Amino acid sequence: MDGITAFPGGDVMPPPAPLPHPVQDLGRAHRDPRAPGWLPLRGVWWRRAAAFLPAFAITGGLARVFADWLSDGGMWWLEWVLLVLVAATFFWVVLSLGTAALGLACQVRRRRVRSRGTFCPLDVALVVPVYNEETADVFGNACAMMTALREARHAHRFHLYILSDTQDAAIALAERRAYATLRAALPPDLRVWYRRRLDNSGRKVGNLRQWLETWGGAHDAMLVLDADSLMSAGAITALADEMAADAGAVPVAASRRRRPGPPSR
Repeated sequence: MDGITAFPGGDVMPPPAPLPHPVQDLGRAHRDPRAPGWLPLRGVWWRRAAAFLPAFAITGGLARVFADWLSDGGMWWLEWVLLVLVAATFFWVVLSLGTAALGLACQVRRRRVRSRGTFCPLDVALVVPVYNEETADVFGNACAMMTALREARHAHRFHLYILSDTQDAAIALAERRAYATLRAALPPDLRVWYRRRLDNSGRKVGNLRQWLETWGGAHDAMLVLDADSLMSAGAITALADEMAADAGAVPVAASRRRRPGPPSR
């Protein structure tokens, strides 16, 4: 692997690529000039009607049938309360189902439209912070994800970083052995890196911040995974496609230095 920075203890990382990471003042208003402004949605009233009208209609039908069943011999006030509670609960169930179905239909339509377009491929960092985790699961999942990404058709470039804050000496030794085995098992073109901090200040968040400040400048985007995460190549590339299509999600320099590539399949 070219451009390796070795650390004491066997840690292996790429050359530093600093990225400013100032602490955000949450009390100040912030506006990203690269983010697109709000655009009027076409057909928004149609979507609202498609979400709410079926829910009202189905709930109304259920309420009518239930009221007819309860009204045998007259309606007592407690039966009215029961009818209202049943109708309100059923309305939210039907509305949730209808909203999910509508969102799925819109997502399928967006994917079809996007599949005919182009985007700028990204250099994406997959970051896995760990702390005294099950070593076999962490490195086994890393091997599976990087192997699947290598076999998948996509235009992006992926680096996987395992950032360890492990304090247990036995687990730390197992991590280094697992990383050596992983590097020996994977082809040289698969970029997998490992580093363990001796001082885990800030815990996993501190590790992520240190990585951003030291190596974040080498990548256009990052995806933070849990220690036990195992995502398919399709899910990872779909997230990368979404970020590549969002002008406010990636640096301007990334779109300027990369040519549009074909969408992933």
